[in-house]
Amino acid sequence: PSRTDLQPEEILPISFENGQRLNLKVKYHKLEDDRSRTLKIYSPYVIMNATGQELYVEGENFNVAQSKVLIENEKPYSEPMMFSFMDTENNDRVRVKFMKTENSIPLSLDAIGQVFDVTLNVANNSQECNLGVSITEGVGTYHLSKVIHISPRYMIKNELAFPINVCELGSPDAINIEPNESMPLYYLQNIINKQLMIKTLGNNSEWTSPFFVKDVGLTYIRLLKEPGNHMLLKLEIILQEATLFISIKHAKNLWPYSIRNFSDNEYIFYQRDFRIVDEHYDQTEEEDTFESPEIEYKPIY
Repeated sequence: PSRTDLQPEEILPISFENGQRLNLKVKYHKLEDDRSRTLKIYSPYVIMNATGQELYVEGENFNVAQSKVLIENEKPYSEPMMFSFMDTENNDRVRVKFMKTENSIPLSLDAIGQVFDVTLNVANNSQECNLGVSITEGVGTYHLSKVIHISPRYMIKNELAFPINVCELGSPDAINIEPNESMPLYYLQNIINKQLMIKTLGNNSEWTSPFFVKDVGLTYIRLLKEPGNHMLLKLEIILQEATLFISIKHAKNLWPYSIRNFSDNEYIFYQRDFRIVDEHYDQTEEEDTFESPEIEYKPIY
């Protein structure tokens, strides 16, 4: 009888104790002698959980992968998690969530190089958790897989020599951040323009002026350390992959603006919104008919 070649297996289905189903892929490679082959078994997706929280990733047909938080040397970490779609032709979307949040909107994991943020609404609340997702091509051990990095959207670090309190504008909850401590910001208000305030510990301290967490670059604010004594803070906000890092530093009295009056007259300096007319300004006929664009103005401190 004529010999029939068996079709090589390309998918290796497995199941975990927690109910997750996974389709591993098999890649064949011929050696130079053309008689032997090497088999590489890999996961289509490897998810790196850097949120510090237990993360759930749900595919189609309620196939849920769980990334647990482990503790080593009193520091939390999560191991890489394998994931795959069971029906690769018709489904390529996932939803992610924390234990106390609702599912996110469906997310695509196929575009390598894509960076985006994800919002997880808290059930029956006006708060949300914000995550950052970046998709890269695997290297080394994971060179056949797509690597999905999931991290906090906002990370704040106290680079001052003393502890501080940080609070979101309009929220009664404040968090304490020790010197040189970094902390993710979760459970913020469900609004687009999020603002934070800072103050020192103690009853005599006051909250600083609010600043926007999405204003990438340098921002300067004044902090009241004790009655009548202010210090200048430099806020450095940078975007790295899908995470906004907010560093709170001592500006060392290097003010961004210095106005000195060497005349014999007294002057009042302020930043004016040209859409507002007050007693210190006479509006001309040209400005009265000018239609200004919708631009948001904020004071400089």
